[in-house]
Amino acid sequence: RGVSFDDIPETHDFDDLVLKATSIEIWCDRTPSSNLLLWYLSAVLENMKLDPNCVSLCIIPNTLREKRPQKFWSNMLLDSSDREIPAKSLSLAERQLMSLYWNAATKLPQPIDPALVRDAEPHILDTFSVVMNRHPNSETGLTNLQARLLCSTTEDWRKMMRVVGAAMTTGWYENDFVGAGALQAELAEMERIDTP
Repeated sequence: RGVSFDDIPETHDFDDLVLKATSIEIWCDRTPSSNLLLWYLSAVLENMKLDPNCVSLCIIPNTLREKRPQKFWSNMLLDSSDREIPAKSLSLAERQLMSLYWNAATKLPQPIDPALVRDAEPHILDTFSVVMNRHPNSETGLTNLQARLLCSTTEDWRKMMRVVGAAMTTGWYENDFVGAGALQAELAEMERIDTP
């Protein structure tokens, strides 16, 4: 946000490009969706036999989620040592731990190995909690997002977009930021279940 990407060359398929890359920098914050992406990439890159020394991580503070001045984002695109938020290399242990987190997240709602989360930072626990809430409730059969969509639907609603917007902005869990794509998938699943 806040910077023009017109001068960036054409986009490439991730699987093709990653094997040719001399350096890969992953930008993320500490939100659950960002953590999941980071864990997924750790697992994928590990399986691609990629040189681990070319992968680095740049953690954008959650406070910077709002739009920053153009200069900030322009500086972030430059690979310079005086950048406001430098990237750091990931150790083998960190990459393996993130890969374990990804494997655990994909197996939810099965219980997570307590040793894996015993000393985990709060943002890791938040991520697991959000993913767990996305699974159907045993009493209602609804996921958290489906329940939010139903609660956002009132008798006087006129367009589905209003319902989706309300469900996006009135999360029941403070860190459960959800995009329209996830809610659209939940709506499609609800329609499939409701159709005889």
